[in-house]
Amino acid sequence: MKETMSDLSASSQPVDYSEDAQSEGGMWIALRKAAARLREWFVIQSTAAKLMVVAVALLISAWPAWPW
Repeated sequence: MKETMSDLSASSQPVDYSEDAQSEGGMWIALRKAAARLREWFVIQSTAAKLMVVAVALLISAWPAWPW
């Protein structure tokens, strides 16, 4: 079952987006925020969209190993 945007905020843990939090952890806070946003984006997407994103990521990473 797909979750709506209003369901996401109720079920997921809140992420602190304040500037005070940025000054404390710097890179780790930015990485955690990016991961939280990515997780929320994936929850909203359909299964087909998720599979296409994963396939593209795998194909891009495998491209340098492709024998010419």
